Amino acid sequence: MARRVDRFEKEVQEALRRYPWEQWCDGSIWEIRQGEDYDVPTENMRVNLHERAKQRVMKVRTEKFKDKPSEGLRFQFIALELVSPIRGLKPLGHGNVTRRRL
Repeated sequence: MARRVDRFEKEVQEALRRYPWEQWCDGSIWEIRQGEDYDVPTENMRVNLHERAKQRVMKVRTEKFKDKPSEGLRFQFIALELVSPIRGLKPLGHGNVTRRRL
């Protein structure tokens, strides 16, 4: 039988996310520390950042750091600027003639 619900399941899942991706993807440079901001190995977190950038059609610059109490990452998400097709350019592998600026 049909039932009324308060919200979509996706909204519940978004509320339970482990990391504040909306904030982190705002273009600012962020510093996160293992054990404080994330619990996985630092290289795994770096992979997570790059996967999130790919999902959002962005690029991310990362830098690993170590200091006495801990280690972590500095990172910045960068929006890709896609430019419309221009004559004379070769396809980027998907058949469309485009140029990307980073």
